[in-house]
Amino acid sequence: MKIKYTELNKAYQILMHALEEGIIGPLDQMSSSGETADKEISFSSDYYWNVPIGERHNLNSEPKLDMGSIDHDIERILQLNDGDYPIHHHLRWLGDILIAISDELGGYANKE
Repeated sequence: MKIKYTELNKAYQILMHALEEGIIGPLDQMSSSGETADKEISFSSDYYWNVPIGERHNLNSEPKLDMGSIDHDIERILQLNDGDYPIHHHLRWLGDILIAISDELGGYANKE
């Protein structure tokens, strides 16, 4: 399986534009100015089940789940300039946040 970077980038741009414009789902709060920077997404839960790195692609055994946190994920991504973590972790955390957004917009999020 291969995917071209240009295709991935195009898909990301299309989806982020649709999210910003409210095409794939309404952002919960918008400021009176309507600026993207003022829009927010509310999550019904901060925590989610996470499949640890290294277990996700091993289909020969059941993974041992642990807990992830959206708040933790965004906090770590925003520290990217600090250079404390390898880039693959940042991509995984971004993926977890995108899954949480999808769960919220699709009505699949677990309500606390």
